[in-house]
Amino acid sequence: MGLFRTLSTLVLGFAVVLGCGTESGQSADARGSVRASGLPNACPTIDSFAAAPTRAPIGGVVALSATASDPDGDTLSFKWSATSGWVAGAENPDARFVCTATGRLTITVAASDAACTNTAVLDVTCF
Repeated sequence: MGLFRTLSTLVLGFAVVLGCGTESGQSADARGSVRASGLPNACPTIDSFAAAPTRAPIGGVVALSATASDPDGDTLSFKWSATSGWVAGAENPDARFVCTATGRLTITVAASDAACTNTAVLDVTCF
């Protein structure tokens, strides 16, 4: 009776694990086939993203907006984050960033279809 052991290969983004061995754990030659069905997931694309204005005083508000699409038509979620400051409505495609410290900072938007996430970054200066 043959036993499976693991041998991983990455095929189109999927891990395929195959192997064959004897009950004593020794490798054995074998031939066979594996059939996989289903479609691979395509990651979402961030089509546009913007901040206005890109310079704001401490306490100032910067409007953030993003649009994204998914080739599979999956429902998308959004998440905004910043290296400092505060993002209101961070789970929405349109959000607001509030400057809390001076300097140049990076704002990131992520669009996810639950299986794959794509990100984009932009810089804002708080003064």
